[in-house]
Amino acid sequence: MSLPEVCFELYGTGEVSGGKYLEDIDLDDFEYIDDRIISLTPVSFPYDFYELDDPRSVRGLEYLKSRGIDYDIAKQYNIKYCPTQRRVIFPAEYDGKLYGWQGRWIIPGEPRMINSKSEESWRSQVLMFMDRMKGSPHCVLAEGPVDAIAAHLCGGNVCTMGKQVSPMQLNVIRRMGVEKVYLALDPDAAESTQKIIKDLTKDLKCYLMTIPDAYKDIGEMDMKDAFELFKGAKEVNSSRLFLYLKNEK
Repeated sequence: MSLPEVCFELYGTGEVSGGKYLEDIDLDDFEYIDDRIISLTPVSFPYDFYELDDPRSVRGLEYLKSRGIDYDIAKQYNIKYCPTQRRVIFPAEYDGKLYGWQGRWIIPGEPRMINSKSEESWRSQVLMFMDRMKGSPHCVLAEGPVDAIAAHLCGGNVCTMGKQVSPMQLNVIRRMGVEKVYLALDPDAAESTQKIIKDLTKDLKCYLMTIPDAYKDIGEMDMKDAFELFKGAKEVNSSRLFLYLKNEK
């Protein structure tokens, strides 16, 4: 490139007047900025993850209905079913690309969740259902996939896939352009909630969706009731103290 071309790319002008020469160009101007929301390598579903309208997915669809998730809603979240594992599969996708998934066992009493092994530490770098934040002025942050889907009527609903929320996940929320974050984490995630509020309130507004005592988490609530909880959420700041007192009964 010629010197005027370099100056135009860096400074918006092709003029070389004013004593600007190559040795005067700051190398920091060449710093590479990665504007991708996710830098993970996409993966593919295994062969035995079936669509919910497949006859082999009947038990998975029954489980989802028992959790208040009908077929039409489940299709919007691209949920699958794996009959060999007897697990409903919740994908972590963005822009039509798959980066991992969680599987929930449909048999009561068995271990409930299992993460894909698609890439080490992938879970800390994405939020499940993050496409829901596109164009939304807010984010509803829930712990598990069923919790997040319970907030479907709120919009902007995503899942952290666990109690621990990483700095990278919080940065994803920021980079998606939301202005408000509604926290709908489980009541026993008091410590995580405190840390999230301290971080996010530096530049975003945070609101707390307090789960009523009658429910273990937002995933047990009807979608309409979860929406009412969202509408009545109160703004909180970093000075708010959160405690969780476990009921031993």
